[in-house]
Amino acid sequence: MIIDYTDYLQKENLNIILAQGKEKNILILGQEDDGQYWLEYRWLSIPCTHSQDEAVVCVQGTDVIYLEKEEVKEILDKLAKNQPVSLFDYFQLF
Repeated sequence: MIIDYTDYLQKENLNIILAQGKEKNILILGQEDDGQYWLEYRWLSIPCTHSQDEAVVCVQGTDVIYLEKEEVKEILDKLAKNQPVSLFDYFQLF
């Protein structure tokens, strides 16, 4: 099951576009003020269970990659149309 952490994490960082957790992993898609897109991967010590759980802060490690707009265009288009998106379907980081 995929847990949406977008609203929870946007309180910390308004540049977050989408944040989703699955099992002991979180993927966070964001955009810098200069337009650069990034994806943060966090591996967690406890599993994600709901959008306000403690899993999101139980980070064991993190990695960030920077993306070109072409790499996130399909995701952004779906979000603009209010279509469901799973970051875990687009990025195979683990």
